[in-house]
Amino acid sequence: MRSKLQETEFAILKQVVEICEANKIEYYAFYGTLLGAIREGGIVPWDDDIDIAIPRKDYDRFVALAKSKLPTHLLVETYKDQSSSSHPIYICQVKDTNTSVVLRYSSVPQYTHAWVDVFPLDALPANPILRYVHEYRLLIKRMLIQMSMFEENTHMFRKNRPLHERFLIALCEKTKLGSTMDTQKLMRSMEKCLLRYQETENGYFISMFGAYKLKEAFPISWFRDAEKVSFEDFEIAVPSNASGILSRMYGDYMTPPPVEEQNIQHCIEIVQV
Repeated sequence: MRSKLQETEFAILKQVVEICEANKIEYYAFYGTLLGAIREGGIVPWDDDIDIAIPRKDYDRFVALAKSKLPTHLLVETYKDQSSSSHPIYICQVKDTNTSVVLRYSSVPQYTHAWVDVFPLDALPANPILRYVHEYRLLIKRMLIQMSMFEENTHMFRKNRPLHERFLIALCEKTKLGSTMDTQKLMRSMEKCLLRYQETENGYFISMFGAYKLKEAFPISWFRDAEKVSFEDFEIAVPSNASGILSRMYGDYMTPPPVEEQNIQHCIEIVQV
């Protein structure tokens, strides 16, 4: 049985998929949504958000079409639409303005609407040396963005962080270093870097704003010839090598975690529907 939050997100997802399929926009279920599609045939029961990914060549077109074609209660935003926000989100979010939710994962509660995340898939070069250099350039830029929004954006309850992340969190807590940084400027710099390479058949895709960082770099061939699978009461597109993608991100993805680890990731509380 889906929660009220999941029901709202599922309704948004259907509208997003309709826009994609009507306009021949390449899209894929991604992250926990891909996991749910493959393992559960729908939303993972304890998941609290829905994610899809779109290659950059179609991503910007999707954003423009969604803004003009989706119902008026669905708000489409990227960081470019949030210039006055202290917590801009780089990726596209499609939000149901008839709902209100609060996120409690950081030291500052965030109030927003129920949403679906739409991640761009950006190109990495096929050459392994160039790819390595570019990946770490992107990681540094991502780190600076995270630091610039430390209080609002850092997930304070995430377990098993590596030592260098724990060190940076402690440093930001003590020094307030991120408060002097311009988040919008950093995001524009990140976007310029993400657009450096064009998609090629032997290259790679990366999603730079997920939780798994460089684990989210996959051969473009893994996405080609997408398949449709059942997802709740409709069908959704998944990458052709969904198994390879899920294995890299989650390990033994077909085995659900122990009951004590089946908990929500974003600490989202719905306050109005």
